Amino acid sequence: MKKLFSILAFAIFCSGLYAQDSSVTLTSRSSFSLEDGKAAFTGDYLTVDALGSIGDNFSVAVRQHLNRPVTVSDIFQATDWAFVTWTWQDRFEISAGKIVTAYGSTENDRNGWDVFVYSGNIGTMNRYRPGVNFGYRLSEKDYFQLQLTRSPYAGAPELLAVNLGWRSFRGIWEPQASTNFFQTGDKGFMHHLAMGNNFSIGDFDISADIALRSRLGSFDYFKMMSFTGEFWWKAADSLKVTGKLSLDKDYFTVGCGALYYPCRNLRAHAMFYVCNGVTYFTTGVTWALNILGNNSNIK
Repeated sequence: MKKLFSILAFAIFCSGLYAQDSSVTLTSRSSFSLEDGKAAFTGDYLTVDALGSIGDNFSVAVRQHLNRPVTVSDIFQATDWAFVTWTWQDRFEISAGKIVTAYGSTENDRNGWDVFVYSGNIGTMNRYRPGVNFGYRLSEKDYFQLQLTRSPYAGAPELLAVNLGWRSFRGIWEPQASTNFFQTGDKGFMHHLAMGNNFSIGDFDISADIALRSRLGSFDYFKMMSFTGEFWWKAADSLKVTGKLSLDKDYFTVGCGALYYPCRNLRAHAMFYVCNGVTYFTTGVTWALNILGNNSNIK
């Protein structure tokens, strides 16, 4: 009954959005997996995304998971993001609510159903945190943001983070970078220097992320360095081939797979990875239903 009430409340909220610039999309991914020989059928994702205007210069964005529990202690446990944004002259904006941590990584930007195995760095962070974001669009090519959020590391709500990010659009090259100060459980800070790069060259999309981490003041950045590289090759109109390599302290992942698209909002996948010596195979389907608008959330 609580789940039904949540869905109905979300539907009422969506109906209040301005239809001409709004979208509501239902997305799901289900898989059959073999992890070191152990088989399992799983429902990975079932989410609703809503985006739209609620007045002059104001917009909202929400992503709600319908297959995750909500608790009294954390009513946003099943919510990736839910924030309102005020925009001034198409250059300056302020967002408040549960937001996405500004981090220099292409993997950090990706929808969860487009990632089959996370890197050691991004996989250990809670990327969606309550906070406020100040954004400034210097030009059509450069966007800067300053955030004050809850720390992405597990701990009490009073643990904070300060994030300064930059992203750019330079034709075939889309770089982004960040410097992040994440408070840890012992009240100290971890400092991250991260840069992500995405290259679109013909039928190839190639990404390369690198991050340096150190406790603030210790300058041990290269002891906790991580690298993640991925490629997607559009082998045919309905077929992509992909591969991934991730290196981190005490973490190594390598793998490849194929993605088949019978139509725009339907995808079948087959992936094989080796993570720290453990073999992992998954196959399944991802689909998106446009309730309002005509977006596609599937990479």
